[in-house]
Amino acid sequence: MQGSGRQRQARLRLTRQRTRPDRARSRQRSERPLRWWRRIPWAAMGAVIGATAAIGGLGGTAIATYYGAEVSDAIRFPNVIV
Repeated sequence: MQGSGRQRQARLRLTRQRTRPDRARSRQRSERPLRWWRRIPWAAMGAVIGATAAIGGLGGTAIATYYGAEVSDAIRFPNVIV
């Protein structure tokens, strides 16, 4: 009789794997439209924002360097008008 328990378990496992029209199935999820934050490709958006911030940072550094050099020249040569 010990073998019958194993056979029953195997039969139940195979029955669970089979799909038949008379077997109860789980309800299919309805296809709802995605919300706006789910439709945005966030990885690509993050890359674009990061690249824009990097370009802005370089531009800000260039402007600060230029005006820093102008101030330095104005301190070294106070009577020269450019």
